[in-house]
Amino acid sequence: MAVKSDVKVYSSKDVSLEFSLNVKALYGQLPRSRAGYVENEVLVATRLLANDEPLTSEVTSTMVVHADGLAEWKEKLSFPIKVRDLPRGTTLELKVLSARKFPHPILGHASLDLFSCDGALVQGLQMVTLSTFDTPSFEFECPGPKFTEQQAELQHLEQLLVEYEQGHLPPVNWLDNLVFARIRDIRKTQLSITQSTDNFVQLLIELPVFSLPVLFFTEHANETRQKEQQRWQRLTWLVDDEVNFIMDNPAERKHQKLQRSVGRGVIDMELKPDGAEKRRLSAIIQLPPTRALDMEAQNLLWKFRFAIRYDSKALTKFLKCVDWTDPAETKASVQLMHEWAPIGPATALELLTPSFTNSDVRRYAVTILAQVDDEELLLYLLQLVQVRMRLRMRDHARLKFPREHHLFNYLSTDHYLITGATL
Repeated sequence: MAVKSDVKVYSSKDVSLEFSLNVKALYGQLPRSRAGYVENEVLVATRLLANDEPLTSEVTSTMVVHADGLAEWKEKLSFPIKVRDLPRGTTLELKVLSARKFPHPILGHASLDLFSCDGALVQGLQMVTLSTFDTPSFEFECPGPKFTEQQAELQHLEQLLVEYEQGHLPPVNWLDNLVFARIRDIRKTQLSITQSTDNFVQLLIELPVFSLPVLFFTEHANETRQKEQQRWQRLTWLVDDEVNFIMDNPAERKHQKLQRSVGRGVIDMELKPDGAEKRRLSAIIQLPPTRALDMEAQNLLWKFRFAIRYDSKALTKFLKCVDWTDPAETKASVQLMHEWAPIGPATALELLTPSFTNSDVRRYAVTILAQVDDEELLLYLLQLVQVRMRLRMRDHARLKFPREHHLFNYLSTDHYLITGATL
């Protein structure tokens, strides 16, 4: 004995079929063109939208002849998107185009929401009323009360037809034949009414029909978080040492040396940056001390080092772009450092950080601090104490400050600061 399934609906996330629709027919009189004739060669263009943004490109049907208020296609149009990937606010845009000209003029257009207010996917036959430029959808009047009654009856019968195709209604041959005949009669009557009514156009399309209703699936935040965690746990991490340890690219380093032309005597001390380069240099100089400089920024600082030497704030950025492994470049940079605009005690303290290991640079920083008054130096007492504590933690030595000298005298004679050891 088969076990009866308790599933009453489908979730949209489980429908992996591509979305498609069947264009059936066009009923009604099309608006007259400027030349005075009625368009008799038409085609249908449709696409999917979500929040007024296109999900797919336009899919067009073949060209058919529109005569006596009727155009029939019976053509299937497929979209490159699956039902499970449709957002909640997906809209089907429909346009009837004239095939007489290119680009094709729009004769009528409409839109249809694929999900109802309760999140159910719209299925089965749909009669969509098109709006034209002559009579917008909010201005046209239905052709008489009889048409309105038959339209409501037809929509009810089409809903029952969807349930019948899904297997929810038991088949009764004699009753089914009567219903099908009634649907054909109503459509024929509507066609005769719309043929005598100007600018009232309806497009009959058929959306996919499933054996059960399809409801839009919304993942809860907890389920989404769990899936993301599982996805990350399945990843295999590969460590690239050159990327993760910020190692220099040998090719870029070689190009940098050739561009700087150190040792070849190609030095232009009067070189000035243009407007764009000035703005770029100003942005680089304003970067925080912890921000690493890329190769482009380093090359720009080196290129205009003589132009920015009058800016004391630019010294630390310039010293970061120096290749201290090159003796010629090191010698030229140290000489230029002494010609730079005088720096303050805050900049000098930055030169004593682990970012600057050259002994000449650190000795220059100590020289700047030697010229600062004791009262001003007290403003940086906390930073100096932190420097001292780092040294003590590194060497595990029990050093004491000389009572007869102030703090700077101790730092100026400290072996680590003079020799350029890292803090």
